[in-house]
Amino acid sequence: MGLILHIGPHKTGTTAIQKGLLDNRGRLAELDIRYPEIGFHYYGHHKIAEALTQPRRADEATQYLSAIAQLPGTVVVSSENFSKCSPEAVARIREIIPGDVTVVCYLRSFLEIPYAWWQEQIKHGKTLEFTACLSEMLLRPHQNHLFGISRTLEAWCENFGEENLRLFSYEAARELPDGGTFAHFMKTVLGVTEYTTSPGLQTINRSFDAAGVETMRALNVLGWQGLALLQDSPAAKALRDLLRVRGEKYRRSILVDYGTTTFRMLEKSLLDRWGKAIEASERLGSGGLFPERSKVLSFLDPVAWVAEADLAAALKNVSR
Repeated sequence: MGLILHIGPHKTGTTAIQKGLLDNRGRLAELDIRYPEIGFHYYGHHKIAEALTQPRRADEATQYLSAIAQLPGTVVVSSENFSKCSPEAVARIREIIPGDVTVVCYLRSFLEIPYAWWQEQIKHGKTLEFTACLSEMLLRPHQNHLFGISRTLEAWCENFGEENLRLFSYEAARELPDGGTFAHFMKTVLGVTEYTTSPGLQTINRSFDAAGVETMRALNVLGWQGLALLQDSPAAKALRDLLRVRGEKYRRSILVDYGTTTFRMLEKSLLDRWGKAIEASERLGSGGLFPERSKVLSFLDPVAWVAEADLAAALKNVSR
């Protein structure tokens, strides 16, 4: 058995890869490649990763991994939550699956991570304002697993060997036609060129615009599940549309770049330690790993809810 372990991390097209693999299960099986049901939830193997991160579920994790180890052919296991496994959990995977293992990880520009991670947290019910989230990440960068990806990779390297790590640029992979990161995974990782791509695959875990994120955040503050309301409630959608118009004057922008100490050091650390391991064809940056050297992060100032009476009234109407 040869295992391909896709560890994400979060916000690097993992959901699109997982949904694409699920859609092509039959085609992959014909090629002796398995995307198994073991520890499966939603589109990926999240139950396995979650069990590994919880000591009380140690037996469950062992059962999952032991079952994976018994499968013939090539086996693909994917969950972005593997990127949050402790070194002890990674060692456990190696102990139970001692054979041929390839670890796949996509690397996203550090400039894109703060807004992408903040939005992901809002989608999961958090209420922190963007400026507070950004400040926290810049002050304590290695407390966030996406900023600390270099350290995360050390545990995988120690247990599986640097020669068994495949590291790719997410920015380069997502630009591929006919499936973006999923197309990249199929062609470059699995060597499969014939597959189906379902409509909307690249936007399956889509980003929201500034008004959509701020609407979700405000609903979360009031104790509601903002994401669910924005997807299902006409009143919530009307509130978002109103915020798009009335909130535009409260749009704020922050410029981040690799000249800033935190971002410069994060990229340098990644390149110094892992530069030789990153697939050469993916290194498109000029003077660095990532080609885009600056980025404007745009968001809506929450003061809009206080300053605009009709917005406040519409928010109350949604939450009744």
